[in-house]
Amino acid sequence: RGATLHALEIKTARASSPYLVRGLRAIMADTGAVSATIINQGTDTDPLAPGVTRRGFAESIHWLPEALPVT
Repeated sequence: RGATLHALEIKTARASSPYLVRGLRAIMADTGAVSATIINQGTDTDPLAPGVTRRGFAESIHWLPEALPVT
């Protein structure tokens, strides 16, 4: 989003492991990302840790930016 880096992880099942947060926090530190989001098959949005959020797929299609046209 603009010049700001955000980490994004997509899961095929509902993500609830505390290890996900630890891994994403490490990725944020390594890359300089200001936030991380896990998109999964859930239906809700939950903050998991400071800067880390879990979003359900159905809600995420409205949250993600639209794709740029392919030229």
